[in-house]
Amino acid sequence: MEVTVEGTEIIPEEFRTADWITKVGKHVKELRDAARGDRQGRQDGNARAESGTEPSEDRKKTAAANAAYKKLGHKIAERSIASYLPRLPANDYKIIIRPKCGLALTKIPNTRLSEAVRMAAQIPWIKGQEKEVFIVNDKQGTLIFSTPDIDTVWKVTRIKSIKIDGKSYDVTAYLAPHEDSGRGVVRGIDPRLSVEELTEAFDNSRNPPILGVRKLGNSSSAVIIFKNETVPRWMYCYGVPLKCVLYKKRYEVCYRCGQLGHRSDVCISDHVRCRGCGMTAPPEDHACEPKCKLCGKGHLIADRKCKEAFRTPYTIKKRQWEAWRRMEEERKAKDADPQTCRMEEIKERSRSRSKHRRGSRGRAGSFPRLPERQEGDLPPMTGPVNEGTSGSAVLNSGRPTSPNRKVGWGDRASQDKRDEEMLIIKEENRMLKEQLAMMSRQIEELQIAIKSSNTTPVSLQRMPQNQNIKMPEEQSATPPPAKKRAKEAEKPVIEENVATVIDMKIAQLEANIEAKSTQDDEWRKAFEKRMFEMFQNLNQQLHQRDNKLTEELKTEFAKRDRAYEQLAQEVLGRPMNHLSGNHGSQIQ
Repeated sequence: MEVTVEGTEIIPEEFRTADWITKVGKHVKELRDAARGDRQGRQDGNARAESGTEPSEDRKKTAAANAAYKKLGHKIAERSIASYLPRLPANDYKIIIRPKCGLALTKIPNTRLSEAVRMAAQIPWIKGQEKEVFIVNDKQGTLIFSTPDIDTVWKVTRIKSIKIDGKSYDVTAYLAPHEDSGRGVVRGIDPRLSVEELTEAFDNSRNPPILGVRKLGNSSSAVIIFKNETVPRWMYCYGVPLKCVLYKKRYEVCYRCGQLGHRSDVCISDHVRCRGCGMTAPPEDHACEPKCKLCGKGHLIADRKCKEAFRTPYTIKKRQWEAWRRMEEERKAKDADPQTCRMEEIKERSRSRSKHRRGSRGRAGSFPRLPERQEGDLPPMTGPVNEGTSGSAVLNSGRPTSPNRKVGWGDRASQDKRDEEMLIIKEENRMLKEQLAMMSRQIEELQIAIKSSNTTPVSLQRMPQNQNIKMPEEQSATPPPAKKRAKEAEKPVIEENVATVIDMKIAQLEANIEAKSTQDDEWRKAFEKRMFEMFQNLNQQLHQRDNKLTEELKTEFAKRDRAYEQLAQEVLGRPMNHLSGNHGSQIQ
């Protein structure tokens, strides 16, 4: 075995003598000269930077050019896929038909192609019973036949050729796996094993259910099609654990014309082009500097070492799309809550009622606190959404709340209602406190007025005494003492009347507050009862709906499982054996 490496060639005599160090010294000297040249270049670059031209701008331009080239290559790769095909029914069987012999699908009407496939499969078209869907993928040069009938699948997968305008074209038909079926790649298998032996080896109790196995040419790798969407990390083959990775489909490239979008078995081009430089009809000793259209690096287009040649798996795209949709729904629910209008009406109504009570006194402690949850009360109607359900929100009242769980719109509406109600109660409590402070100030003013009324009769009492000293005896004997006694008798009457009025106002205010508290308690109890009945009915409806959908899904999956098992045993094996030949076909 001969191995060629980079370095300076020497003869065996030089290697055995002591002079071999000279060769190494020459090589080291060359490396030092190259490093010295790099340093000189960097110094020159620094000098250019001082003068105004920085080398970093060149690097930025190069990086920007590479990014632009890669972005352009990504667009070219995306355009090679027929992404605007009509959506097929989710529960139908999809059959891929690959025509050979250079059949140009773009030059033949789609109705004529459908008629040719129906005639080859002996499936007549009956008006009013159109169950099949026929699509032409002219980008990849394939035909797609969708049908819900298993008998039709048997007929279409047996097609070997179709006739168009009296000319026969060979075709290959095979059943494509379902969209929910995961695909994984297992490496390290024995290339001598056949597809039947690999299917039997991987179909055991340690591994998840599989639908089929397809070998990748004559290599030690194989693609496994699983019944479910989940791809395991390890697969056991004859008791040996083999690592399984998610299957990444490559962009299709033709080795004949060098174009993206189709493979050489369906190529209709008459010219052969180089995949590296695009030269037409290159000779056998053709040598060129290849440049990839996808990444811009120096290799053939869509080469094995090109990272841009792999497509994002459908499973990852589906997860990303579901996560984006979940985040969008949460954002919309936060922006526009369906219960916001109702809560605004309740808040405005409560504010209008509170305005009429601004002139009366309130007590902060008279408003009753919200009742705390006891053991006999119902738990919160919230809970996580099970993965096996149809996607509807399930109100689980038996499990505690968790910050990382998924909740339904009912739980969010109830929480928002409680928050709004608490805000209303706090606002009313603040207003009652203000009224209480106002009444306290009025009472203090009344007390000051009473004290001032008590001091006034004393001054009036002293004035007649001074007058009695200055007046003659006949004037000081008759009226003043009578007035003094009358005023002294009026003192307790005035104080008693003021105290009575204050007590009456306070009693009236307390009665109003108690009546309002009772009314609010009754309204809150009625509101809680109505909300409880509403959520209870909603919970029952959701449970009934989920049970119904679960039963329908179980029935549908059972039918699909039986159909796929039958196909895997009788139909799927032979098209897969045919695919593992020289054409290099793969399941779409």
